[in-house]
Amino acid sequence: MTKFAVRFMQAFEVCHREASKRLWRSISNYKLSKQLLKFYNNFRSSIKEMDYFTSAHNNGICFKLINSFAMIFFLFTVASCSKPSKQIEKKNVFLENLASQENNQAYAKATKIIDFNFPKDHGPHEDFKTEWWYFTGNLKSPNKNFGYQFTIFRNNIAPELDPQNAWETRNIYMGHMGLSDLTAKRFYSFERFERGALGLAGTQAYPFKVWLNHWYIKSTSKELFPLEISVMEDGIGYKLQITALKEKVLQGDNGLSQKSKETGNASYYYSYTRLKTEGTIFIKDKTYEVSGLSWMDREWSTSALGKDQIGWDWFSLQLDDKTEIMIYQLRNKDGSIDEYSSGTMIDKQGNKTPLSLENFKLKALEFWTSADSKHRFPVKWSLELPEHEIKLIVETDLKEQMHNFSIPYWEGAVRVSGYKTGLGYLEMTGY
Repeated sequence: MTKFAVRFMQAFEVCHREASKRLWRSISNYKLSKQLLKFYNNFRSSIKEMDYFTSAHNNGICFKLINSFAMIFFLFTVASCSKPSKQIEKKNVFLENLASQENNQAYAKATKIIDFNFPKDHGPHEDFKTEWWYFTGNLKSPNKNFGYQFTIFRNNIAPELDPQNAWETRNIYMGHMGLSDLTAKRFYSFERFERGALGLAGTQAYPFKVWLNHWYIKSTSKELFPLEISVMEDGIGYKLQITALKEKVLQGDNGLSQKSKETGNASYYYSYTRLKTEGTIFIKDKTYEVSGLSWMDREWSTSALGKDQIGWDWFSLQLDDKTEIMIYQLRNKDGSIDEYSSGTMIDKQGNKTPLSLENFKLKALEFWTSADSKHRFPVKWSLELPEHEIKLIVETDLKEQMHNFSIPYWEGAVRVSGYKTGLGYLEMTGY
């Protein structure tokens, strides 16, 4: 490829990213012509007909050029036929709304134990402010070890809006994708935003599917499982098939997970703690057939951290004796650990034992500092459960697993040694 072609491609990549950012941030009350709507739908249909994974490897340049040109054309057309919105002026609508505690009275809150309704509760809860579908896992090929994380968030930024057409939406979607090549010591991460309109992003309960552009999680049968996860960005991605080896676990008090003493500062929370996983990992021009275990977390809520809380350390550990441990400790601004920190032990049969702060001890043993020196994360921990005579060391083989996103946080694969052995994932925020 000539230098001109390379620069041309780079320019379109920049335009494509900026166009996408501006598009999801804009409010959806456009008075667009039927011709524009027809053009856009026709374009989307033609893109959907392409096999993304094939085009990503064989026709990636052509695909990106077409997609970038269409996005820019679409953005300029929208700008020419719609009035500027006040929301466009905000620097980051999604993150400002997610962090804010204002106007929460317009949303439903997690205040009491409920009777979960499946498969409906696998799908959206749009009366709540935010929710997420979260997967992590440790996978192996014959010669490599990998960790992966894939999360799609939905955030309701306009609870009082009653959408009147396909362009209007109350929801913004955010996707986070991480891939840890533990053998090569490489970490890849990508972030996407999109409006929940026109099929760009969304979720449905039956058949289950949640998607953000070409990133998706979907059922491949009438039941929730088997699930398929498909993510690809800049030649990095994975396509995985997932089946449940244990039943779901309702976390907290029968699925009500209280995060602080304030009423409604809680979530509805359930997990699938042991998922058989097989599929393919893509790293540029190389593919790896992999297998291993995944973990799924599912939460929806309105209130975030309490006013005195600054972040959390969350552990999901899958042990070799076919048991699991989930623990999170909430950290306060004064350095203390919040009394609402908690966890769960799951035995071989899937029965759970709740853990309160008094039942476990966490101690940071080793730290890693980001390249810009702005963040310092504990990457080796000791975990004790005295009543169960369990002492574990949780550490990572790849210290640099920080997502340098709109909100930086560390999310990475870990291994467990000591009284028991196994693998898991660790998420740390607020450092």
